[in-house]
Amino acid sequence: MCARKQSNPQPKFNKALLTLKNLESINIEYSSHLKDNMGGILSKPIKNQLIQRRGSPRFKVAVASMQGYRESMEDAHSVITTLPHHENSAFFGVFDGHSGYKASEYCAAHFHNFIDKYDTIDAKAITEATMAVDKSFMEEFATADDGCTATYCVIHSNDNGPEFDILVGNVGDSRTFLLRKDGTYNVTKDHKPNDDAERERIVKAKGSVLMNRVNGDLALSRAIGDRKFKQGHDLPAHEQQVIALPDITELKATKDDVLFICCDGIFEAMTNTDVVEFLRARLQRNEDPAKILSDLLHQVVCQ
Repeated sequence: MCARKQSNPQPKFNKALLTLKNLESINIEYSSHLKDNMGGILSKPIKNQLIQRRGSPRFKVAVASMQGYRESMEDAHSVITTLPHHENSAFFGVFDGHSGYKASEYCAAHFHNFIDKYDTIDAKAITEATMAVDKSFMEEFATADDGCTATYCVIHSNDNGPEFDILVGNVGDSRTFLLRKDGTYNVTKDHKPNDDAERERIVKAKGSVLMNRVNGDLALSRAIGDRKFKQGHDLPAHEQQVIALPDITELKATKDDVLFICCDGIFEAMTNTDVVEFLRARLQRNEDPAKILSDLLHQVVCQ
């Protein structure tokens, strides 16, 4: 039996991405939304998984994908172990699509290039790049209503030391964790319509929050795309009902820490603590990262 909230439809999976070597990092995608926003729901999940393993001198990467209960795959990911113009920097991202796959696939293909063009990659550069991705997508797909979350990291490694500098960007309700060796962890904050600041912006832009959804429809308050929630022609991009403005978190990590990125729906079956404990126990046993991700996807969709 699939574990989920009784009031919600069956969930779906897409991808899990894990990078390990000098820096240990896990990224997982999973999401769940209403049928009219996300597409049709299958009566039984598609449990087949696509497992990928990638490697570089600095990272070992694993990706696991499962379609689950959705009629089509709408999520995507990026694994860029070396940015073309910043050889000591990498980009990893997960993009949870809804109302179609165009936004998530666009982000997976192009997001890193918008960041890589900056001479200095800092919080300001990533914020500007994220807003530019949103604008570019809606210009290129002028009639598409597709949208997606974006949770992503730029990781800079220092050749002269064991530490990594991480810039985490987050738009929407997917999550990025940094699991530290000492047992603590950092996690991004979801952007939800019922949060006070988000609700205030939505209402000011002539929208509403019904059933914790923007205009009773979208269950997140920030996203790439979703043009129908960005029709305030007299308002700047960061004041629309739904915006692409990211939260940026700056972190330092060592080779013993774990970076984990995931879509929101996984947390209908597991808490943050559940997921962290699941990962830690298996990493401590030196299990194959791809197998860890595969087992996690299977447990959430089938328990």
